[in-house]
Amino acid sequence: MKINSIFLVLILVFTISSVVYAEGFPFNCSECHESPSEIFKDGHAKIGNFDKCFDCHEPSSNAKTLGERVHKIHFSDMGVNKETCTSCHAPDSEGNIYVVHDSEIYFGPDEMDGLVQKFQTWMDSEELADSHNKAGVYCNSCHERYDPDDVDNMSKKCKGCHGEFKDVASFTADFERNPHKSHFGKLSCVKCHNVHESFKDYCDKCHHTNMKWTKRLK
Repeated sequence: MKINSIFLVLILVFTISSVVYAEGFPFNCSECHESPSEIFKDGHAKIGNFDKCFDCHEPSSNAKTLGERVHKIHFSDMGVNKETCTSCHAPDSEGNIYVVHDSEIYFGPDEMDGLVQKFQTWMDSEELADSHNKAGVYCNSCHERYDPDDVDNMSKKCKGCHGEFKDVASFTADFERNPHKSHFGKLSCVKCHNVHESFKDYCDKCHHTNMKWTKRLK
């Protein structure tokens, strides 16, 4: 199965125009859309080529980044899968797809399943990623760069939006047992919460009480 996946990626590499990478624009927008003006008929500056989008929509600019809107529209229409990813992100000669324009951030063929899973939980799931999506939080709000070990710093990022433990404990003060007011001290957020995976009751490792944090005081 792995060999077949890599073989399919290689086919895609050789069927996609090399002009895309020659221009430093690793996206296949023109495969489906004639021009940006075709998409943005009103209320947008008229531009003829897709590679001009990033003249304004760079991550450091005041213009909104394109990632959130583009991903939501295409995933809703085409589904969250590897085929959708590679239909827009042109793989390079080694089968890597690049995340953003003019960037060193990329995913290899063997990493695609993990990438798809994260987008699936962000688009529609019972996980925290979906809650963040509904609150208008996009990938780069938490992930400044792709790093598998970034989980070590994730609690710091959580507290950047949600506050310190005493602040979070006040949000859940009316629970029968306040999950954020633990005698164990300041735990890492990811002991219980993984944005792209199911909640884990860390307290249950010792107490075995099957506590229900969602059961509020009457």
